[in-house]
Amino acid sequence: MKQYQYKTYERNMIKNKDEAANRASYVKEIETLAQKLAYASAAYEFVGLSQDEKILENEEVVLLGREMFSLAKTLLDQPAAAEKDLLKLRDKLKKHMDCLVVYNDRFSIYAKVIASMRAQFETIEPDPKFDAEDFAEQVVNALIKEKDNASLKTIMMEIISELPVRMTRIKFYEHVSDGLSVYIGSDKSSLDDFLYTVRNAAGLYEPEGMQTFFPELAEYLKQFMEYDYSHISADDYAIAAFTINECFSYLSMLMDLVNILATITNELLVIAMSKNDETSESTSVSREILTKVMDAFSFEENVELIDVLMDRLVMLEGVQEPLLEEMYEIESSIENLLHSPNYEKASEKKDEILRLRNLCELLSVNNYSDLDRDEKPQAVCERTDVAVEFAKLQNELDELLRKVEKPVARAIMSRVLGYLPSNFANVRNLKEYIVASLSGCSDPKERAVYAENIMDILYSYEEDDEYDEDEAFEDEAYEEDVEEVSPDTEA
Repeated sequence: MKQYQYKTYERNMIKNKDEAANRASYVKEIETLAQKLAYASAAYEFVGLSQDEKILENEEVVLLGREMFSLAKTLLDQPAAAEKDLLKLRDKLKKHMDCLVVYNDRFSIYAKVIASMRAQFETIEPDPKFDAEDFAEQVVNALIKEKDNASLKTIMMEIISELPVRMTRIKFYEHVSDGLSVYIGSDKSSLDDFLYTVRNAAGLYEPEGMQTFFPELAEYLKQFMEYDYSHISADDYAIAAFTINECFSYLSMLMDLVNILATITNELLVIAMSKNDETSESTSVSREILTKVMDAFSFEENVELIDVLMDRLVMLEGVQEPLLEEMYEIESSIENLLHSPNYEKASEKKDEILRLRNLCELLSVNNYSDLDRDEKPQAVCERTDVAVEFAKLQNELDELLRKVEKPVARAIMSRVLGYLPSNFANVRNLKEYIVASLSGCSDPKERAVYAENIMDILYSYEEDDEYDEDEAFEDEAYEEDVEEVSPDTEA
């Protein structure tokens, strides 16, 4: 990998050794690298976008794409002139994605309701020998093999969300209160993020003007809200089951498209924000590709540009990968500077380094990261803060649960339980919950549906593990590893 000098400049800046000159060199080198990566990435994305048939399937996405193309044309001629409008477009895309995430959570609630009715309307053959205790033990034995705590948490969350709720409202709120209590002593932002997630999971959060974003989704959502789930007919169930799958497929497509537009917008922003006039060979090739795509593609019909641009695209091979790896090192270097005495206080030189951090943020995997996040130390959550937030959340949940039908209320409660961090901290506690939940199912067919859904979750993760596993991994070694894992492995 090519050796860059920014770490040397960083050390000198921290030592206050010829700070201004080293800072100028530091900024120039990082801007050059970021701009080169942004140009190459945007070129590839532009070609892919012009050939993606799905990009034309939604009028709202087409309008966003045309706006992005217009700003890209401005950018190629006058980079500085496009920055302000690109930031506005980024905010617009962020609002669209926020709404799509909320729609996804709302539909997930009704998907759970519909799934819980399978036993009523579909042919289910339950196992006459099914035993909740044995089944839960089987689930636990599968989970204790999972070495990655993050994956274990995710699997447990999905399993809890899949199970029917067999508890009173009082017990449910006890679990919610316990879940919030883990944030005592943590940063207030962590609690705020968790509350946002829980409200979303419950269908409590709604962005301003959400009904104006993707109105076709709003219409479908209205249909699911108006069903009488306690007395639903077989025909309505069949329609609802088909429609919910169509909605998720459509949602997935929209989220992918908005993410692609957001990725390109971020890359164009990096180019606009980089105060750098140098153009490498790859940058010149990227600009040529961008120009040809914009000349040929107008968001009216797809165009085949791979063959036309192949000789240009080949020249970008090997450009992105090493630069992406370098960006991780650059992010670490920038954080070192921002935590050093010379750059802790607000100043023009600190702002310059913060601008570099934003370039890294824009090129990161998080398309919607906050570029204006507060640098002040976060407030610590006190017990009283958590108590106040719990009271607010309980009131909101109570009001919601009282006005929806029981099947919907149970789906909301199960989703909320799945997101709580403390209630099922180890797999043995989860076992007790599975046994209690499934034992409360009086209908064997209903119980079989829940058990089948849980096994589907486990199988999906096992398939992923098998795909990633080294083929030379021996069964004997695997068994030895399993024996070392305690049955009370913390999630």
